[in-house]
Amino acid sequence: MEVLWPPDLIPSSQTWTTLGNAASFESPLSGVTRTYGRPGVRMGCTITLPMMRGRDRARWLALLSALKDRSNRIWMPDFSMALQSGAPIGGSFPATELLTNNNFSNGATGWSVYSDYAITTADRVRRAASLGTSNNGAGAPGGTSYPAYQSPPRTQYAPHAMRSFLRFGGTQTARSARSYFEFDSLVTPISGDGMSVSSAVSRVTSDTVGVQETVSPAGGYVDIVWTSAARCALVDGGCNAALYSDQLDNAAWSKSGVSATANAATAPDGTSTAEAMVESNTNVQHYTVQSVSRASAVADVIFSGYFKRGSGTRDVRIISGDGGANYYDCYINLGTGAVTALNAFGTATNGRAFVVNAGNGWFHCALVCRAPASSAMYCEFDIVNGGTSVYLGDGTSSIYAWRVGCALSGVPMAMRQTVASALASGVAQTGSGIYVKGLPANTSGILEIGDFVQCGDQLNRVTARLDSDAAGLGYLQCANPFRSATNDAPIIVNTPMCKMMLAGDSLDLETGPGQHSALTLELVEAIE
Repeated sequence: MEVLWPPDLIPSSQTWTTLGNAASFESPLSGVTRTYGRPGVRMGCTITLPMMRGRDRARWLALLSALKDRSNRIWMPDFSMALQSGAPIGGSFPATELLTNNNFSNGATGWSVYSDYAITTADRVRRAASLGTSNNGAGAPGGTSYPAYQSPPRTQYAPHAMRSFLRFGGTQTARSARSYFEFDSLVTPISGDGMSVSSAVSRVTSDTVGVQETVSPAGGYVDIVWTSAARCALVDGGCNAALYSDQLDNAAWSKSGVSATANAATAPDGTSTAEAMVESNTNVQHYTVQSVSRASAVADVIFSGYFKRGSGTRDVRIISGDGGANYYDCYINLGTGAVTALNAFGTATNGRAFVVNAGNGWFHCALVCRAPASSAMYCEFDIVNGGTSVYLGDGTSSIYAWRVGCALSGVPMAMRQTVASALASGVAQTGSGIYVKGLPANTSGILEIGDFVQCGDQLNRVTARLDSDAAGLGYLQCANPFRSATNDAPIIVNTPMCKMMLAGDSLDLETGPGQHSALTLELVEAIE
């Protein structure tokens, strides 16, 4: 069973601790201390409850009674945060809560519902009781049942996360619900009580968001205990759907009007693995391309690669799209890093180009666009002379290329190396430092030392300033190791929470007439 600590019920004190899992011993010969770190580092939390009366007292007692043994779990926020605004944090991350009345403290204000439900709000919980009508949300966004929704402002092209703590009841059989973004939901519905988390990169400046119920039997209900929507960052697992990202001389890359020389220059990572792409002395388009398969659906796609001038003063054109007539291209000056042109073709939309100075003449170049349904996507770059990719080459001018690829993504990413196998789903990261994407671009101090973030069930404290580059990429360092930060998992800054359980097997509730006395509650992070 899972319960949520009501974010509006503030304890009189809260203490966070890190519970280590290391063994140490001293050498009997030299006295040198040896320490062996083991997995299982977790957060501990001590809560002191204030005196409380009336309905708030009843809510406390019901919550604490639900934690009757260590098999149950509780989602615990950090109360040093101003929970309704998502601030203060030490950094500048835009973590403002986007939903009006997100904890239902003002009844149903700000929320809409479709006619499938009878709505009541009490004790800051919104209950949607199904009427069992046959329209199943006819006229609702997406054509399914929506017991709660609103259309808050969103930052276009930035990732957002929505969380809802849901509780089911009544005559339910097969029943499920989820937090959702109308246009970009990436979450599987939950069918039992607990936290539903959805994350998506926004393509619009406002959007219908809320709770969506996929099965709505008569007599059943869903309680929305709490919900929140705010901007987030994403884990950067380094997807790359292309093969041989660092070996452009491989036959997986088709070339016309150009030849590849392997290991011709020092790459941005300091290894001698960059390829020289040398133009022919013919009057043609000088390009390198790989055809990459994908599921046939409308999707955000990205081309990414590192480029540098070689012999001569040539530039680069990069292309991202559906592998056919619907794509974006852009021209990038490899002397200055300036984007000199960004062009749309066919029905591709939402094109954005990003260039990051990677040092020593290298530029990380990325191009994102919204491609129509197709079974393929572009992974192409051209050598450019004087603003055109069709020209009479001299047979010697060149550019260097490294770590080239493409993927499904709405934001730039730091692609990983591939050889004979693609990394379509990226790589899960562990350890106390992870790569993240979707940050405000070119910003120092997005998060500062001491700020809290949430990734999955885990709460973590930032230990080093988080900065971003021109593509919104950064490296997040925290106190505890991340257990498994999967690609595109949201990094939540607004009201971060930790999934916890009782530190002991029992809990004593001492009550007085009309109130309960102060109580200390010991919790420990649940690792599952």
